[in-house]
Amino acid sequence: LFGHPIVATGLGPPVVLFIVLVLLQLLPLPPALVKLVSPATARLDAESLPGYAGGQEVDFARTGSFLAGAGHDATVSRILEAPDDAPKGLSVRGSVYRPLSMYPYSTVDRLIVLLCLCIVFAVSLHVLSSRERIEWLLRALVLFGFALALFGIIQRLSWNGKIFWLIPVDPGASPFGPFVNHNHFAAYLAMIVPVATGLLMDEARRLLPGATGRLVATHGPEPFARLLLAAFVVGLMSGAVVLSASRGAVLALLGAFFLYGGALAVQG
Repeated sequence: LFGHPIVATGLGPPVVLFIVLVLLQLLPLPPALVKLVSPATARLDAESLPGYAGGQEVDFARTGSFLAGAGHDATVSRILEAPDDAPKGLSVRGSVYRPLSMYPYSTVDRLIVLLCLCIVFAVSLHVLSSRERIEWLLRALVLFGFALALFGIIQRLSWNGKIFWLIPVDPGASPFGPFVNHNHFAAYLAMIVPVATGLLMDEARRLLPGATGRLVATHGPEPFARLLLAAFVVGLMSGAVVLSASRGAVLALLGAFFLYGGALAVQG
């Protein structure tokens, strides 16, 4: 593509299918098909759109009386009878063909975000094509997670009611670190901890007789220091997740330790 080889990951088909699924939710469908695919959506359309249940055009001019009873169309009438030129193409009647999405604008907005993320993923996949680049990214990610965890713990122990000790938050919020919601902080950090655990296991593997055939004594003190440093980083980030009091993140972290750690152990 544009002179660059395409990296095959096997993720293309499911991503494309998911995008197609989102697009299908934006496709205008007849009432019978909407009812067949999503009875709940058809029922909500029938309850909120005047004329939809009878298979007729949706008359938005009757929305007030349709939802709140007779005599509640004054607002719509005043808008339609305003002494000025109506916007070109304005119509108070809509097609009976409705999409599955209850808020198509928001669906399109989220779809654009998804496509942007797919582009970022594809670019990252091709840029990070060597082991050296991947290791650099992982170490940078772990370093950021370590700094985030350290900041969160320090701020928690010296909490004055403000994020960064400067930005006030709503009394109903539950901040931790730079996040207004402690669950978001814990969820984000819980995704970095398994990466740090992988680096820890990699450092531990260096001290064991492996592919190089060298013994522990031939490595010197540096590998032990690197191993202790990696263990400290993992422990600090795990402690920050626990200190955030997010039960879901703690359970997810335990599951990641068992699944991800076990897979690395078997692979190694």
